[in-house]
Amino acid sequence: MERKRKEIESITGFQKEQMHLIYSTRKLNREISKEIQKREELAKKRKVHKLIKRFAGTQRLGRGKFEPCEKSILLTEELPGSLRELKPQGNVLTERLKSLQKRNMLPIPGEKRQRRKLKNRLRIKEREDRKHREVKLGTRLI
Repeated sequence: MERKRKEIESITGFQKEQMHLIYSTRKLNREISKEIQKREELAKKRKVHKLIKRFAGTQRLGRGKFEPCEKSILLTEELPGSLRELKPQGNVLTERLKSLQKRNMLPIPGEKRQRRKLKNRLRIKEREDRKHREVKLGTRLI
């Protein structure tokens, strides 16, 4: 009797373990699906942010990097009494150039690449002919 009861309990214990594994796999599946959803949302956000940055910011058309020009602003103490005494500051041409570069209409020049020297290419080759080998110190030349 007891042996049969122990067998039944062991079978039910095994079944309990199996059921526990089934429920734990369901739980793991839910956690994995949540993690996948989070990663997909982050990927979408990154993609949108990248597109916004690409179209809103300045692109790299030339070798150089865009550097905004410093705007010269006078403080209230530095301002003269009348506008006629105010001297012009800055350069209109450079401001226009920077504006066009900022709006991706002109390439930004950068440092030029240095070319390799021709030192390796134009090497003098020395060779010894039979005629020169025969001439030694003390021999008489014609």
